[in-house]
Order: sequence, then structure tokens, then C-alpha cells
Amino acid sequence: VLQKKDSTNSVKGVLLVPLVNSDNFRIFCALIRRDIKVFSSELIDTIIDGIVLIFTETLTYGAFLPLMGMPATDIAAMYIGSIVFILFFLGENLSISHVFDLRYERFIDYQLILPISRPWLFAHFVASFVIQTALISSLLLIFGLLLLGNKFAVISPHWLLLIIVYFLSLIFFGLFFLLLSFITHFEWFMDNVWPRILSPLYAFGCTVFIWNKVEELSPAIAKLCLLNPLTYISEGLRAAAIGGQTFISLWICIPVISISIIALSYLLMYGINKTLDPV
Repeated sequence: VLQKKDSTNSVKGVLLVPLVNSDNFRIFCALIRRDIKVFSSELIDTIIDGIVLIFTETLTYGAFLPLMGMPATDIAAMYIGSIVFILFFLGENLSISHVFDLRYERFIDYQLILPISRPWLFAHFVASFVIQTALISSLLLIFGLLLLGNKFAVISPHWLLLIIVYFLSLIFFGLFFLLLSFITHFEWFMDNVWPRILSPLYAFGCTVFIWNKVEELSPAIAKLCLLNPLTYISEGLRAAAIGGQTFISLWICIPVISISIIALSYLLMYGINKTLDPV
């Protein structure tokens, strides 16, 4: 607080809280280190979970679905869609944990008294989600590529762009599901969030189908899918990992995901202030 006294000894205060300062960054890093320590204590369970998911997903997309008539050219695209669904599921778990904390445990009250600004505190939540989720989903992506072998037909993959789209996707899911937990009430979230928000988002997010196939079937539905940021995540990951001209261009997907992240960041701060400062 910078204070300036006038001739009548009155005090005029101007509160300046810089978003970026050494204290915010130091505490942010300390919180991340704490979370990594907690994650490391659960590392064996996380690896086991990842192995089970790899086995079931590669068996489904490498053996079962081809037996049911899935074309070999669609296996890679559908497998990547399954990874997006897993990110979707893990993000929902993030929402549930914060919704229950806001309603019952109120650990957030302790976190709010830490000497760290709110944007940095909630950036820590998102960063923790990215770190934890990256471990499981990256195992699925890497070992899926290896285990599916020739069935994972790549054309001209862009590995650097895949990493960029992948981490942008993790940030998007972290922000989106954190936002859900702060703009909804507990009862509404538990009763309505899946049928009213998550189900339509997933159904029209091009996770279990490819966008250009939808466009061939119904241009109107294809346009509806383009309003869904999940479409650009699914198509962007496919375009980067597989390549070719089948999917929506990366130079469309990356900007749309980035703009969505910026919009979610502003909405999240609004939701946080509304929930934690109801007056």
C-alpha cells in the first residue's frame, strides 16, 4: 500500500498489487512443489491406472472395433478421440473435488489467506491439474502409438505442434472445469451439469467421430460442432499426431483453443469473485 499524506494529515491510499512479483511466484512454486510431492506419493497408483487404461484402450481400438468393421484408416483418429474423453473425465473429477470443497470442507478459505494473489492461486490449481493429467494422458498417447503399431497410421505428424496443442488442451480443460465448479451451486452441479452442459459438449465435440464426416452427412450439424471448442481440441490433436488433409487445420485449431483459454480465464476470475465475494 502506497500512502501519501496531505497538509491536513489526511491519508490518501492507493492499493497497488502487481500481478507479477517475486512473492507471488515464490509461493506459486512452493504450492506446485507441495502438489508434486503429493503426486509422487501416489505415483505407483497413477502408473498402474495408466497401464490399465493403455491396455483397455489399445485392445478396444486395435482389436475389438476392427472386428466390428471399423476401417483401419479411422483407428488412429478414434484412439485420439478416446484420449480427449479421458481428459474430459479427469477434468470433471477436478470440478467435483472443488464443488465438494466449496460446500463442505472449505479448504479454499485457508488458501485464500495465503499471501498470494487470486490469479496466481488459481493458476496453481490449473498447473497442478496439467501436471497430474499429463502423466496419465501422455502415457496413453506415447504407448498407444507404439502398441497399435501399423494400425496407428500416421501420414505427416507434427510433433512440436502436437506438444503445443496437447498442453493447450490440458490448460483448457483445467480452466473450464475449474470454472464450472465456481459458477454453479452444489445441488445444480450434481443434478444438472452433465445433462445440460457436459453431455452436449461431449456429443458435439468430434471425439467419437471426425468433423469432415459430419460435414458430409449434415453441414448444419457440422457448423454446430464448430461452435464447440472441444471440436478444435479433438481435430487439432488428430491433425498434429496424424497429419494429412482430413482434419481441421492446425492453424485454425491452435488460435481457437488459445482464444478459448483467454475467455475462460476472464470468466473464471468473474466466477471466483462472485462465489467468494458474494457481497
